[in-house]
Amino acid sequence: MNDRATPEAPVVEGPDGHRLHHPLASHLSATAAPPATRRDLSRLLPLTEFAPIGPAEAWWCRHRLIHTSSLGLFALASSPTTARFDEQPISCLYLGFDGLQRIDHDGASWFSRPGSCTYLPNAAHRLHTNHAAGLVLRLDPERLITTTQAMAGWRQCPPQLRTAVQRPSQWLAGDPPSAGLLGALHGLLALTDQLLHADPALLTALQIDDQIYRLLGALLVPEAVAPDSLERLQHRLRRGRESFEATLNWVRTHLNEPISMTDLERLSSYSRRGLHYAFQERFGCSPMRWVRQERLSCALARLQRPEPNDSVTSVAQSCGYRRAASFSQDFQRRFGVRPSELLRESKRPRNSDAPEGAPARDLEPPSLN
Repeated sequence: MNDRATPEAPVVEGPDGHRLHHPLASHLSATAAPPATRRDLSRLLPLTEFAPIGPAEAWWCRHRLIHTSSLGLFALASSPTTARFDEQPISCLYLGFDGLQRIDHDGASWFSRPGSCTYLPNAAHRLHTNHAAGLVLRLDPERLITTTQAMAGWRQCPPQLRTAVQRPSQWLAGDPPSAGLLGALHGLLALTDQLLHADPALLTALQIDDQIYRLLGALLVPEAVAPDSLERLQHRLRRGRESFEATLNWVRTHLNEPISMTDLERLSSYSRRGLHYAFQERFGCSPMRWVRQERLSCALARLQRPEPNDSVTSVAQSCGYRRAASFSQDFQRRFGVRPSELLRESKRPRNSDAPEGAPARDLEPPSLN
């Protein structure tokens, strides 16, 4: 089997002349010695051993730790290395991009090759690499269960879901049943590369972590995304009418918080397809577009009747936006004015003839259609 990634992938070149392909190559930093890499990797996983294979003076490494409140990722390209990880109630996901990595886990050996994806249900394992490039994700197994359950629209966790999350699995590049999902997972890394160049905060704003959990859930339990028959879909819509209304009310009272498709699926007990159908039928748009419109309507009300200390940033954050620039773009696109202009207008002294409490400027939200 070819142990090289596609030639289009960005390249890391080591001092010994080895060239390794890695989608995050431009973000990897050179490491002077093994202790520096060990320090960063141990911040993500329960690392107990990390050492070069061969002469230490010939060892080299490029790595990057991405560790936010929602995403834990360690990207690596290096000469031969060995590492050992202790057991903790977490899961790991290895993706191979170049070279070969052998993962010893629970008495079995798994080989991470270019394009492969290896899931380990707990952190206890040993890693051996030749000149290789890859990354490892730290995962919460309970979140993986709840995300997959919500995505499938299951009211309870079926036994096959918990079993799948508790056993190791591997998917290889080109395997027909999983090729599309693997391609989507690797595509997320290309998007991650672009977001890191633009603004690392976008990783959280765009909920990249939720997309990773959903793709992995679909790989582990394919029936979670199997098409529903029309009869099952209609039954779920009838049964879920009350929960759908409750979901809408919950969103309107939690607009200051991050809201994902997984949250909507879990609250409504709808499948992904059923939820899209219900929102399209009711509002003529997708679920996440409706959430965005609700955030903007909430912001409009705040900007038309501001508190003395209100700013565009504080209003944006109170309506669930983490970046004021994204909020300003969305607001102007929808209402045709900048939020800063509307806030200034609303804070200006009102005409004495205007009714007390009336907004300085009324804007009518355009139709979602």
